[in-house]
Amino acid sequence: MKHKGYNDVVQPHGNSVAQKFGYNGKEFEEFLGLDWLEYGARSFDPSLGRFMNIDRFAEIYMSNTPYHYTLNNPVYYVDVNGDCVNIHYGEGQSYTFCGDATDAPDNEFVQQTITAYNTMLEAGGGSFTDLVQNKDKTIGVIKATGNQETAYEVNEGSIYWDPNGGTITSKGTFSSYTDLEHEGDHALRHQTSKDYEAQQKPDPNDPDVTLDETIAVKAESKMAKQLGELKKGNSTRDFYDDATAIKTISPGSTEMGVPSTIKNLKRTIKLLDGRVDWIDDTKKLLKRIQTAGKKVKTHKNANPYKK
Repeated sequence: MKHKGYNDVVQPHGNSVAQKFGYNGKEFEEFLGLDWLEYGARSFDPSLGRFMNIDRFAEIYMSNTPYHYTLNNPVYYVDVNGDCVNIHYGEGQSYTFCGDATDAPDNEFVQQTITAYNTMLEAGGGSFTDLVQNKDKTIGVIKATGNQETAYEVNEGSIYWDPNGGTITSKGTFSSYTDLEHEGDHALRHQTSKDYEAQQKPDPNDPDVTLDETIAVKAESKMAKQLGELKKGNSTRDFYDDATAIKTISPGSTEMGVPSTIKNLKRTIKLLDGRVDWIDDTKKLLKRIQTAGKKVKTHKNANPYKK
């Protein structure tokens, strides 16, 4: 499978060292006659078109072959060495962020993600900052668009994050950074914890929610405290459904974009119609925000929903 040995005089592609780096810029390894491309964590046999080692995170992605590359979607995803965070932006572009952003592209979403990381790190750090710093873990960060809310997609190993998103509960209003920490905690445990599958069972103290979500709320609450968003108590919410997605005026802000918040609160009231313990307070909150909406000029990016 090699074109070799018939033209030893002319070498148009540089010196012998440069020629070792071919497809995808990966080194061609001739040791022991293997003729593989070294991808860091795995080796690729170009003559067969397949990896010769299984994905070291194969147990996490049971629905995919352990020999796959980028979840069989190389146009959109990048498989690095199983480390850092891949921030996706533009048309199939990505930036691998490991904590040092000196070479980061001048892209709004990339810069927003890096700013979130730096702010959270300065506040004391958490699960999301651990994901960025630890060389044994990798996730993707993708911008949530339209009505999509911040969430961690287990099958993709990616966090969909809305920089202008946030959450309002009976305890207060919380920023997109706190939301990112919540999903970052899901991702961290999914990538590292042997107990992650067991954590999908109902929480003994609240059968309506999984233990996984209860743990993520604790991480969320800790970050909210570190960021100065949680003023009283130890938790951002009294129970898991005590939360409504909102739009804020800017990334990391707790100031609500009034129109979209009203829409989400109406939806929450409908969903929680049977939760008498909180529904009255929600209706009062809705009325207060509706009144404020007549007086407050919202930010131009605060309302992505067009009637």
